[in-house]
Amino acid sequence: MGLVYLLCLGDTHYCGWAKNYNHLRRRLAAHAAGHGSAHTAHHVGLGKTITCVRLFRGTVDDEARLKKRGPKNFCPRCSPYRSVIRSVERASVDVASSGRAA
Repeated sequence: MGLVYLLCLGDTHYCGWAKNYNHLRRRLAAHAAGHGSAHTAHHVGLGKTITCVRLFRGTVDDEARLKKRGPKNFCPRCSPYRSVIRSVERASVDVASSGRAA
């Protein structure tokens, strides 16, 4: 189990996987420097800002599923479902802070 992350570059998105938080820091630094992937390198070269908008525990298979479904659909900034995403996230925080099982 590792970490699946979603980067928002404005009009495009990138989904990646890291094995732990140290690996994630290195991956995000590489993306920001234009060396993380061809996709992010191209957009960094165009002057776009990269923002990590989602992070959750997952496997490489989870990353592949997210890519297949369309990363934009999971972006809290760009998704046409963003109001649903935010309400689910609020409910998750409420349950976590109350100590009740979901």
